[in-house]
Amino acid sequence: MNEATYSIETKAAIRPVNKWVGGKGQIADRLSELAPRNFEMYYEPFSGGAAFFFKLVRDGRITAACLSDINPQLMITLHMVHSKVEEVISLLRSPIFKNTEENYYIIRSWDRHDSWKEFLRTNSNFPLIAARLIFLTKLSFNGLWRENKKGQHNAPYCKDETKNTLNEKNLRAVSKALDGIGIVKASHEWIAELWEDENEIWAMHNMALCPTDFVYFDPPYVASWNDYTSEGWNISDLEKVAGTLDLLTDRGTYGMVSMKDTPEVRELFKDYRIIALKTHCRINCDASKRQNGMSELIIMNYDENDEILNQRRE
Repeated sequence: MNEATYSIETKAAIRPVNKWVGGKGQIADRLSELAPRNFEMYYEPFSGGAAFFFKLVRDGRITAACLSDINPQLMITLHMVHSKVEEVISLLRSPIFKNTEENYYIIRSWDRHDSWKEFLRTNSNFPLIAARLIFLTKLSFNGLWRENKKGQHNAPYCKDETKNTLNEKNLRAVSKALDGIGIVKASHEWIAELWEDENEIWAMHNMALCPTDFVYFDPPYVASWNDYTSEGWNISDLEKVAGTLDLLTDRGTYGMVSMKDTPEVRELFKDYRIIALKTHCRINCDASKRQNGMSELIIMNYDENDEILNQRRE
C-alpha cells in the first residue's frame, strides 16, 4: 500500500476491527477533545475494540502506544491482524466462516471442548482464533462478546445471514496502524508496575511511564451487565483503577477514566475533574428497554489547561 494513500485516505476511514460492548465509538470525538493536547506514549489498558485509539489514529495524534486487555483472544486477534492479516482474511473468506446460523453455533462451540485452553496456547492456531473472534462478534446479537463463568462465549446469533463478516480494506488499514504499537495481554493493574525498573517484562517491551504520557481507562461498568470476561467486574475492581489514577497523578502522568454515572463512582473520583456525557445503551433485545440519554462520566486528573491536579484522596 502506498504510504501517502494510507496516510491521507485509509487512516481517515480506519475503524475498530470489532464492535465491542461498552465501546466508545459514539463519544470518541468528545473524548478526543478532552484528551491532553500533547502527549507522547498512549496507553489503553482496557482496549476492547479500541475505538478511542483508532479515533486518535485518524486524527494523527498517535506517535507511540500500547494496547492491553485481560481477554487473551482479543489480544491474539490484534496481534494477528497486525502480523498475519492476509492469513486472517483468507480464513474469513473460507467456507467454514460463511455466515449461516449453523456455522455460527459450530464455531461458537469450539471453546466447549476440553482441548480449547491448549488450543489457545498454540501459536500456530492464532490466525484461526482471530478469525473466530471477528466472525462471532460480527454475527452475535448486537456485536456482543459475552462469556459465561467457564470463559465460554455465549452470545446468540444475530439471525441475519446477509451480514458481511469481512472488511478487507479496514483489516489491512488496521494492520498498518498497528505498526510499532505494543499489544499486551495483561490486567489493568500492570500500569501501576511501569515505574518499577526491576520489572523485566516491561523492560523487554521498552515501556516506562513518563509525565508526558497519557493513560485512558475504559473499564466495564459497575452495577451493570458485565460478563465481559468470566471474572466479572465490581466496585472493588474500580477502586484499584482509582488507586492507579492516584499514582499517575503523583507522577504527573495524564490519566482519564470513563465510567457509568452513579453516586458511588462520583464519590470514588470526587477529587478529580469530572464531565458527564450523554450516551445511548443499545444492549437489550427489547428496543424499548434500551437506554437513551444514559450519563457517562469522564474523569480526568488534569484541568482545562492540561495541568495535573494537585489533590488526591487520602
